Amino acid sequence: MKSEGLDGIEKFDSPGKGRGIRITKPFKVGELLFACPAFAYVLSVSERGYLCDFCFAKKEGLAKCGKCKKAFYCNAGCQKADWKLHKLECSSMCAYGDNWCPSETVRLVARILVSMKSNKDGERGASEKLLLMSDLEAHLDEMDNERREVNEMDVSPFTPASAPRHLLD
Repeated sequence: MKSEGLDGIEKFDSPGKGRGIRITKPFKVGELLFACPAFAYVLSVSERGYLCDFCFAKKEGLAKCGKCKKAFYCNAGCQKADWKLHKLECSSMCAYGDNWCPSETVRLVARILVSMKSNKDGERGASEKLLLMSDLEAHLDEMDNERREVNEMDVSPFTPASAPRHLLD
């Protein structure tokens, strides 16, 4: 299975172990084989307010999001660049009040869902050079009903069904 656009690297399936990658040609020591941006990311709760929510820079006097007051940015450029993903969680946090602040896991799942929805069918995002997000295994069938219901409740405020239409465009 040759990986699209990655000369000298291929994916392979290892029965009983999962997937892997291997090289198909010699590379020099220290040569960068591939790099790609993260598909989705969030700061941990303990890091918010100390690092920029977009670029993760540590800086004094980060500016708060004017709406939810829970996201922090270096400057207007970082805030604007993050808005596509932050607008849904921002509106949800405002709608559910000051006492509701989702965990980083819930925020990450919401950002993954929004990113997957924004990619057109079959189109590879910059983070999907080796593997499409849709090819990952969910393992939902291994989760008990109680845990599945808790997950669905945690993520529901961020899902398109509960979000105002203008936030999803």
